[in-house]
Amino acid sequence: MSGLTSITATRMADPEQDPVVLKKMVLIQHLFGPPSLRQTYQEINGNIACRWFLCYSLLDKIPHFATVSYAFCIL
Repeated sequence: MSGLTSITATRMADPEQDPVVLKKMVLIQHLFGPPSLRQTYQEINGNIACRWFLCYSLLDKIPHFATVSYAFCIL
């Protein structure tokens, strides 16, 4: 299995999200200023620079905004 394939397979097999990615999503929210995580999610979906910052390609699915919200409610 190639490196890219193994990374993609690992993301698909593991339902839990990387906490670093979740924190980076909140950082993007504070830097760009969208008032909600839903708008931050839409911004990341359409912004290649944000995807690069999160280490996601255009084909990778980013974590849902509810996942980010739930993760920070647990903390």
